[in-house]
Amino acid sequence: DGSSTNTGLASVSTPADKIASTTATLTPGVSGYGYCSSNAQNGFTAVSPFNGSCDTVSNHAVGGMTVARQTIWSATGPISDAFGELLTKASISTTTPAHSDYQDTLTLTITGTY
Repeated sequence: DGSSTNTGLASVSTPADKIASTTATLTPGVSGYGYCSSNAQNGFTAVSPFNGSCDTVSNHAVGGMTVARQTIWSATGPISDAFGELLTKASISTTTPAHSDYQDTLTLTITGTY
């Protein structure tokens, strides 16, 4: 599970200036921020909205993170050596206010059933 404190990248010095966390395909020149799973293996399955077309090169479909806990990966049975890679992606527009202090706090919770 994951959750976001700011539901976006917020400027520390000017909190009203925020790049909102949204479910979208990020494109240059359009403000956006989110997370995606690019590499779930060995029994892990990425869950919507984090399971879009996403990699480190050219596919940028992300899921928006909220303050409520959201499932990122799930498994339907016993797993061994499961692996999930969570990518953080952001894009800005020409109207995004310039700050050197945009930040968010992401909390990840791993829960196992034994």
